[in-house]
Amino acid sequence: MHLAFVLGHGPSQHSIGAWSLPRAYRGFNYAQPAFWEHLARTLDRGCIDMLFFADMYGVYDVFEGGMDATVRYAIQFPLHDPAPLVPILTRASKGLGVGISMSTTYVPPYITARTMATLDHLSEGRVAWNVVASYGRNAAAQFNMTEELSKEERYQRAEEYMQVCYKLWDSWEPDALV
Repeated sequence: MHLAFVLGHGPSQHSIGAWSLPRAYRGFNYAQPAFWEHLARTLDRGCIDMLFFADMYGVYDVFEGGMDATVRYAIQFPLHDPAPLVPILTRASKGLGVGISMSTTYVPPYITARTMATLDHLSEGRVAWNVVASYGRNAAAQFNMTEELSKEERYQRAEEYMQVCYKLWDSWEPDALV
């Protein structure tokens, strides 16, 4: 069995109001490396295999037809990009893996392939990619799209996207650099 700890890279996690609980992360600043280093060491001590970051490009905007409640109550908002945390977390821990979500809907495959290859090297192989076919009007608007892609279009794109990433990663011999 493998155990994973799930978080978002922001001030509010999946449990609304968790900040008010007695054992909450008070005194830590989620925007500073020290918080994440402490968390990585703690997860190592607890024999947790992976820290997984739930992430999305949009803002929840379906409750009462808008994002007011999401913003007012910090419901998984705001979220920073978790990718830059990978080297911080893996350097501070002995064996913790780190999973991050990256969308196949909006970001060009070259950017994702390059980012994941870089993180793979910096983490010594301890990064995982959660492949996401992003949806939502709000997320589409963040990328200057007037409409979101249909589910069928998103998954067709994801399939082609993965093939492009595989080809980019395979375009170098394993020991090409001396």
